[in-house]
This record gives sequence, structure tokens and C-alpha cells, in this order.
Amino acid sequence: MSSLFLLQYTCLLVFAMQTLVLVVSRFQVSVVNRQYEKSRWSLVAAAVLLMIHYGLQMAFGFRAHSDDAGVIVNILFYTPVTFLVAHSILNLECEKRRRRRYDLLFGILLVATFVAFGSGWLRRDSLYMPYEQMVLHTLYLVSMLTSIVIPLSEIHRNRSRVEAETGGDIMPYVRYTWAGYLLFCCTSLALVGAIMWRPLLFVIGPAVLLSAVIFNLSFVAMGYNLAPIDEVLTDVADASQSMDDGDADESASDNAAPEQLPPEMVRIVEAALAAWCAEKNFRDTTVNMVKLSQSIGVVRRILSIYFDQHLHTTFRIWLSDIRFKEAQDYIKAHPEYTNESVSSACGFTSRSQLYKLFNDRTGVTGRWRSELCPVMSRRYVANASTNSCTKC
Repeated sequence: MSSLFLLQYTCLLVFAMQTLVLVVSRFQVSVVNRQYEKSRWSLVAAAVLLMIHYGLQMAFGFRAHSDDAGVIVNILFYTPVTFLVAHSILNLECEKRRRRRYDLLFGILLVATFVAFGSGWLRRDSLYMPYEQMVLHTLYLVSMLTSIVIPLSEIHRNRSRVEAETGGDIMPYVRYTWAGYLLFCCTSLALVGAIMWRPLLFVIGPAVLLSAVIFNLSFVAMGYNLAPIDEVLTDVADASQSMDDGDADESASDNAAPEQLPPEMVRIVEAALAAWCAEKNFRDTTVNMVKLSQSIGVVRRILSIYFDQHLHTTFRIWLSDIRFKEAQDYIKAHPEYTNESVSSACGFTSRSQLYKLFNDRTGVTGRWRSELCPVMSRRYVANASTNSCTKC
């Protein structure tokens, strides 16, 4: 049994297991988000295509018989797989019109790839097509770069938006959309050269498999942590649709005077927010701009204008300030409580989020709790078994 056959067999098993993980995890998520599920099935389709590809490679030995034939078959399968993975990201990051533009671009490149292959096959009736292979490889490189640059630019574009519109910890979101996809992109881009030279394929191939596993596991983990941001990903993208429609619309929006809220509307929003805070609704770790708007009966656009023009801040910073003050009061009133108890009682999604907020607000990088409860801090220092006031 050759090393090439073992590599193909390993790839087949890995993607079969990843397909199973993606499908099974669908029945374990507590919050079902339509956009996320579309992305899930896009990844499942990509994994199934790869399984078919490696099954055909093992059955007919395209790569084993000829590197030229193997490259052609690789490009024919890897190109649509690349677009499916990119679509899974864009489906979460883009509103419908932008995503349709990108899908149209992907479709044009895919059709061009199959047209180039079809013309070469009709001319030579063989997978040996040196001139067409150069065209196919160029199209594959363009397709790969397009599938990397566009999703990463959308991730960067939307990251600040998600941070401003959510009140919780968005690290699961950032970890998936940026770190996981970037790692997968780097190894996949190296595959463009590896498919041309078999020795390099044995080095890059395992790296691509590892990054694909990390990418899929990060995607599944995101599904379990999607509740704090799912409405923002959908609602904010739709709300900004007109702004992203084209250059003319953007320039017109820039030249227009900012919308001003009438004084009576300002008073209504202030009263609604005050009542919302008095009811301690900020303790909800899944609260975001959309949920706040629904809870107090104020349109999200009005809330955004109010935060920007009257409070000169964003929803995220405003909510963090409220939780920060609550945590300070909570620690002073109950210095015996652990950091986990304080973070949970004040609406933080994790102890690390509370710790980071205290460091950012006070500049205290060490014993920040001792600044709030020095008497209780000395008592807890003396008792090492309950040293919750000086340790994070």
C-alpha cells in the first residue's frame, strides 16, 4: 500500500468524521439560528464533496497514475469546496445583497473553471491538457485568494459592529471567525502549490487536515455559544443594508445631516432605560441591542442615535459601565463572595470578563478587590482556604 493511498484514505476518514460531527451537533444546540444552520449545511456539503473526491482518487488512482491528472481532478473538486467554505462564513457575516454579489462572483469563477476543463477534454479526450492545466491552476489560485480575502475582510468589517451591539463576551465569535478561519486559509493557500508537487503534498496535506479539524470544531463550538450574538448578526446586517448598497448611497449618507431626536423622544428613551436598569435587566448575559430594543419598546435605530448623540458612547460601553458599577457595589456589600458569584450576579459571562473590565476601568492590574474591600481583604489573606478577595 503506497504512502499516497494512505494519505488519501486518512483524508477520507477525517472528513467522514467531521461530517458526522457537524450533523450530530445540529441536534445538540439549544438555540437554532437560521443563518448558522445554512452555514452548517454548506460545510457538510463541502465535506461530502471531499469524501467523494478522495474516494474517486483511491478507486481510480488519478494521482497515482499521473500527477497531471491528479492536479486536474484536485482543482475540479477543491474549487467548489473552497467556495462552499467561504459561503459558510459570508452567510454569517453579510447581509443578503452583499452575499449574493459574492456568490455571483464565486459562480462565475466556478463556471470558468469547468469551461476551461471542458474545452481541454473536448480537444484531447484526456486528463493530460498542459495548456488548459495552466489556465485551471491560475483560476484555482484566483478562486482561493478570492475565497480568503473576501470573508476575512467581512469578518474585520463586522467585528467592531458585533462588539458595539453585544453586551457579553464575544470571544467564541472572534475565536471562530478570525483565528479558526485564518488558520484554515493559510494551510489551504499552501495547498495551491502543493498539488503541483507530490513531495510537498505529504507535508502540506496533514497540516490542511489539522486546520480543517480545528476549523470545524470551532464552528461547532460557536453554535453552542451563539445565543448572545445571533440576533445582532441578523438584525444589524439587515438594518445596514441601505448603507452598504453602493458607493452612491454611501456618499449620500455621509453628506446628509445626522438625524436628531426630539426632546420628548429623548425623555422617553431616558425613562425607559432607567426603568430597565432599575429592574436589573442588565444581569441577563445574553442581552444585546436587539433585545434591549424589544424590551423597552424603542426602535433600535432610535437607541443607536441616543447612545451616539446624547450619551456619546456605544451600547456595549454603556452596558459595561452599568455592570461595572453594580460589581463595585456588590463587592463592597458582599466581600465574602467569590469572583464567579459576582460576575454571575452582575451579568458578566465569565470571571475573566469582569477581571478585564476592572483592569481597564481602574488601571489596577493586581489586587483590584483589595481596593474595594481592604478590611475583608486582610481577613481573607489571613485565611488561605478562603482567599477569594485577593485572588482572581
